Amino acid sequence: MDHPQPLRWLHHGVTTGARIDRDTRLTDSRSGRWPAAALLLVLTWLELVAPERTTLPVLRTAVALFVLVTIAGSLTFRRAWFRDGDPFQVLSRVYGQLAPLARRPDRRLVLRTPVHGPSLLPATRGLLATVSVLLGGTAYDSLSSDIRYAAWVQSTSAPVLLRTATLVATCLVVGLALLLAARVAARPAGVPGRGM
Repeated sequence: MDHPQPLRWLHHGVTTGARIDRDTRLTDSRSGRWPAAALLLVLTWLELVAPERTTLPVLRTAVALFVLVTIAGSLTFRRAWFRDGDPFQVLSRVYGQLAPLARRPDRRLVLRTPVHGPSLLPATRGLLATVSVLLGGTAYDSLSSDIRYAAWVQSTSAPVLLRTATLVATCLVVGLALLLAARVAARPAGVPGRGM
């Protein structure tokens, strides 16, 4: 289902104007959700680490680059980009699967158990990385607000580099923890650990 989104409309306008089939890809690459994970990490860095991140020139540049990357991705991967490459679309789907409320096919609201929604998430490439950045960014946000951490970072000669390294390390630790938990949980069920 196509959701109303200005960048989808722009993609539709460009492909229609250029008479390009909206479903034909320029590449056979199956990158999965890795582009969404990478863009989410960049956006998290911009929100939590980047110097001058609240100034108008930085925000304008970030929005312009995001639009350019999204249009380039959608022209390369076509509509699959919006499903798997757009970080906001992927996060929306992940949050939707984690929500306790859901809609059945007949559109009735239902209450689901905490394990039901996540079990319906399709195991796609990059999903673990996307969730790791989501949770790791949240963990880093909590860590960075600690007064002792902030004072220590400010006392170093390269605070931005240290914050960036801490953000990436936090996401990697969360990713490894999720991978380990998935493999441990998959073992009794006889599910192969590869591809998680």
